[in-house]
Amino acid sequence: MTIDSSFKSIQEKYLQRLPEIFDELEGLILQIEKGENVDESFREFNGKVHSLKGSAGTFDLDVLSTICHKLEDFLSQPETVNSPKTCQTILNMIDLMSKYTKEFNPEDSTQEEQYINIMREILGEEFDGLRVLICGEFPLLNKKIQNVFNQLHSRLSYARNGYEALGRLIHEDFDLLITSFESDIIKGPTLAKMIRINEEIYQNLKIILVTSYEEVYQTQGIDMIVKKDTNIEESLKSAYQQLFEK
Repeated sequence: MTIDSSFKSIQEKYLQRLPEIFDELEGLILQIEKGENVDESFREFNGKVHSLKGSAGTFDLDVLSTICHKLEDFLSQPETVNSPKTCQTILNMIDLMSKYTKEFNPEDSTQEEQYINIMREILGEEFDGLRVLICGEFPLLNKKIQNVFNQLHSRLSYARNGYEALGRLIHEDFDLLITSFESDIIKGPTLAKMIRINEEIYQNLKIILVTSYEEVYQTQGIDMIVKKDTNIEESLKSAYQQLFEK
């Protein structure tokens, strides 16, 4: 058995397990809709989506991984929490995941765009503001970034590390990437260099590198460097003005 056929066999087995996972996700949302164990159910739901996002990427189900990413982004938005439409939107996203896995065809080059467009319709993504991807799991830093860009008509999305950010940038359009120098797997400067040579990535993307280092020697592809210090929020505002208010 070749490596390709072996992977395909494993991938098919993974696809067969997914309906059970989707049923579990749907059950948790129905519990939340009924007001049963809301906080606990949301935590469990988020954990399952996060796990599904990682495993889908491992098995080359990029659309499924992207849907999970966008679902996490949707749940992280402050206006989502109290919206009466939240549960129905999530159920629609789960239905989309299920439909995609049933119809998955790696030979169909149009399938990805088709499902991404449906996902955008479900989420109502007619948005004319700044689309920002924040790379790196640094809670305090990310909070400061949120403080700045929530005031600038921005939609914030997140990637845990450079590898995850690269995957999102290939499948989604963003106006701005904010990455820490110390981002895991792929460091910030290397990530910027990889982005600039990848023609699949939105070419008007701006990149801000946040760093605590005195000097950064690799600056290829980086539009602005922001020092990680007590003035970082003002520095980010200044960087935004220079990049987007020319």
